[in-house]
Amino acid sequence: MNLRALTAVSGAGAVAAVVQTVSIVLVARHSSPEVVGSYALWLAVSSMLAFLVSARADVLVLASDSEADAIKVATDSIHTAFLVSAALITATVLAAIYFGPSLGPSLAVVGALLTSRFDIYRAFLIRRGDSRRAARIVFFRSLISGVLLVLAAYWSDHFELLLLANFASFMFVLPVKSSSWQAHQFRMSACVDHLRKFKRQYSFGAPAAVVSAFYLQGLPIVFTAAFGEAVAGAVYLVIRAVQLPVGLLARATSELLTAEISKKGDQIESRRRAERFLAIIAALLIASAAISYFINFEAIAAFAFGDKWLGSGFSINSAISLMLFFSAVQFYVSPLTTDFTLYGKQSWMLLWEIGRTSMLLLGVLALRSLGADAAFLYWTTVALLSYVILHALRKRILRY
Repeated sequence: MNLRALTAVSGAGAVAAVVQTVSIVLVARHSSPEVVGSYALWLAVSSMLAFLVSARADVLVLASDSEADAIKVATDSIHTAFLVSAALITATVLAAIYFGPSLGPSLAVVGALLTSRFDIYRAFLIRRGDSRRAARIVFFRSLISGVLLVLAAYWSDHFELLLLANFASFMFVLPVKSSSWQAHQFRMSACVDHLRKFKRQYSFGAPAAVVSAFYLQGLPIVFTAAFGEAVAGAVYLVIRAVQLPVGLLARATSELLTAEISKKGDQIESRRRAERFLAIIAALLIASAAISYFINFEAIAAFAFGDKWLGSGFSINSAISLMLFFSAVQFYVSPLTTDFTLYGKQSWMLLWEIGRTSMLLLGVLALRSLGADAAFLYWTTVALLSYVILHALRKRILRY
């Protein structure tokens, strides 16, 4: 694995994570838990729709055989994403006419389309070998998003302003002209050919990605339904504080590994180097989880976010420690799961995603009477065990 490229991408991600964390602290201090919970709910829905709109086409771009092939895949993926988004927006408008006016679903689709285009463009830059530029757009998008979110929170305690800040952050980093990285203008026939060529990805990979997003991004949805918006807001802050930096590094590793495998013949050695790197970071996360048990995060949260966050009935101390343990296992396994796409086993991923998400929904709702802490413990336990199973399935595919 190209450690210099990994350093560039993950380093920018780490700085972006710090910026995002600081912005979250400032937003939380000037927004009510209900507003943060509503924004977390919208962000979760938008993130899930992004996977449905793009069908994780960024993985297809990274796995392209050549730069020319990557340009064509990126072009057709973006055009197909526009078609899917148009269909979804039409459906949400019709639903609003029938059930009552609401802009929320349509705005979630717009956010999903912007996220999809950003991810595909970033994947193209990495596949082309321009990791530094890919790192820059991640950094600047996070910086601009953080600044705009804080300004929106200072201006008014309404989550609609947070949505506008999220949208605006994409406008500053996505290229206005796409001629340098797109092969042709929109053609319906090209979209149809694209869907036929990657039908397994759109049939199994896209649904699996949506279910995967719901497993993590859907936590605010589940906790809102079970325990209210205040608890959902606290859960969202815990997840962002732990998962944001870990997730960025894991994604950078996954993208660079996929791009490297598509370029080089020695795929097994590339995977083994990646596994050694992931094992070291996972061990550090486990050590951090052990140390975290001796830190009073409740006091830190009160200082950073304000006393209003301590009355939600959710233990931030235990939640952060549990998230660190879970993140260690997730970090080791998740960057390697692109092998299911590379080997045409998207259906395996779909079945695995449906199984663990079903256990999540049933478990959290069943434990509603025991409180949010018990539900969160159940969630992290199921998550950890499910990733152990996924790693075993991947080893069965590769057989090395």
